[in-house]
Amino acid sequence: MSQYSQRYWQYSLVITFSVTLLLLGCSASPITGDQVAIQAAEPEQEDFSNESVLEEDGMSAADPFEGIYSSFTDEMTRADGGLSAEQGGSDAPPPLEFLSEIFGGSDALTSDIPTWLIGEQFMRLLEPIAFSIHNDGLYILDSGRQALFRYVFEENKIITVLDLSQYLRGNPAGLVFNDEGYYFISDPQRNRVLKFNSENILVAVYEDTANLASPGKLYFDNERGKLYISDGVYSRILVASKYGEFLYALGGRGTEPGQFVSITDFSYSKSEIYITDVIAKKPVQVLNNEGDFLRAYSSQSLSIPAAIAIDEQGYVYVADHQDDTIRVFVEGELRWKIGGSGTQPGHFRKVTQMMVSDGKLYVLDSLNRRIQVFKINS
Repeated sequence: MSQYSQRYWQYSLVITFSVTLLLLGCSASPITGDQVAIQAAEPEQEDFSNESVLEEDGMSAADPFEGIYSSFTDEMTRADGGLSAEQGGSDAPPPLEFLSEIFGGSDALTSDIPTWLIGEQFMRLLEPIAFSIHNDGLYILDSGRQALFRYVFEENKIITVLDLSQYLRGNPAGLVFNDEGYYFISDPQRNRVLKFNSENILVAVYEDTANLASPGKLYFDNERGKLYISDGVYSRILVASKYGEFLYALGGRGTEPGQFVSITDFSYSKSEIYITDVIAKKPVQVLNNEGDFLRAYSSQSLSIPAAIAIDEQGYVYVADHQDDTIRVFVEGELRWKIGGSGTQPGHFRKVTQMMVSDGKLYVLDSLNRRIQVFKINS
């Protein structure tokens, strides 16, 4: 063997041996005995933290859904769901207690299948947009199905009252009953309000090209026999007689007190009208029967008000689309923030209407295709 060949093999052996040691060192260095023990312990720590959260929520690790309804009130009183004393919150528990959800039928898999194929016992809400309570019945306007439904509490199902496809060009926006059994449905695409009798027959059409455009939410004052209509174009509340004669308007388009930019909802209480505006600097304004401005709520307490209701105690409930909460005001001051975005009970996705009836707050949770019912604790 030549001198050069001998050196070549020596260098080759040294390089091979060095590379082998390097590879062995790299594969062994990140897996020390201590590190293996830490890696094995991490899942146990994660499981332990989950158990702690479940126990804190009033649920056991064996059954994570146990007690979900009873824990709702506790959840609302936590620091992240309510307001601190510095923020103007109340130490008292929130006035709402979750009771139930209204979906319609019992089979979620059939929610988008036509009624004629599956039968009404499985019918579920598709795009609920408005509702009204009359004679202990809950009537729901579903824009997705172009129909008016009646919810049967005892059987937990909905039945079709009226097919609206023959009357509407687009989606309806409002529904209200009066004490005489007539009901009214707003038709914003055709700038009119439809009046039906108790036999579901169309008996009148309220329209006025000069004064009514894109009608939305509705309210009927049975004591005075007047129908209140929110107008999406003129940004005011139009008042009509029960016979369809337009009498006068409250508010108007503008940014001054008593004026509005984009009305989303309104509620009537003790001769005062509470009106929510989704764009204006005054998210809630209160007017009297003559349309005079009384007071307004601060824009710091509301961002995107979408629905409003008032209970017998004078508590004002306003749904805010920014964070899907319901904000409770007492004498104009924000006291509680309830809920948040989600699908579980007590959480919401786009509340479009609320109503107080018989000591309960009904919340139309549109994107979750349901109505949630809460008991109001006095």
